[in-house]
Amino acid sequence: MSVDAVKGPATDKAEEPVPGDLRMARTLWPVLLASAVGLLPFTVFSTYLVPIADEAGSGVAAMGGLRGLGGLAALLVGTALAPLIDRVPKERARRARSSPSGRPPRSAPAATSSCSPCSACSSARVRPS
Repeated sequence: MSVDAVKGPATDKAEEPVPGDLRMARTLWPVLLASAVGLLPFTVFSTYLVPIADEAGSGVAAMGGLRGLGGLAALLVGTALAPLIDRVPKERARRARSSPSGRPPRSAPAATSSCSPCSACSSARVRPS
């Protein structure tokens, strides 16, 4: 089943052009950097698990279990910080999505209960109120 088959009048909206890779990288560089830095300990730990376990005088399974607990702790911290991250001003997020000309993206018309056939496609679209 295609996405077009499940789209109805309530989900039809004006399509915004997808920004280019460079623009997304410029916008998301803090997230990309945090992701790379966050993966470093797990990468090092996975690579050197056996020597770390030998040096600590512990079994490989016990040390691997501690790695799993570290991942669970990271998940809990991320869940706890999500409300704080959500407080980032929405205007900053909108500016990141705006068109290259600096104008905000066009918004879809307000939905009403009456629909009419659209000339651009065969599906019914919602008329602006």
